Amino acid sequence: MISFLIALATLILGYIFYSKIVSRIAGQDPARKTPVHTMADGVDYVRLPSWKIFLIQFLNIAGLGPIFGAIMPLPFVIPAILTFSPVVRVTSTAHSLGNVSVVMIAFAAASEFSEPLPNFDNDS
Repeated sequence: MISFLIALATLILGYIFYSKIVSRIAGQDPARKTPVHTMADGVDYVRLPSWKIFLIQFLNIAGLGPIFGAIMPLPFVIPAILTFSPVVRVTSTAHSLGNVSVVMIAFAAASEFSEPLPNFDNDS
């Protein structure tokens, strides 16, 4: 989480300071009108509020998948933990007890009906 916050802070600071450097290099003229003012036709050139422009740029540049994919399951985390945690505990306990009983039965059967192994350690 700390890495995400550091990366986010770096992007925001880069946006603030790097945009000023690029503006100076490119020679931005604040008095020059943009195409939305000079060529407004209601179809291709339409004035939008700043928040809509930000969202469009954010979704197009950053991509919706990595953002939406990480955020979408959040409402389901707590219900999933509350639902599946007891189920997993019960089934894993039953599974473990089943394995123990099978091993104990197999060990008892093997030791009861099998002949002892020969001892090859003696050189006699």
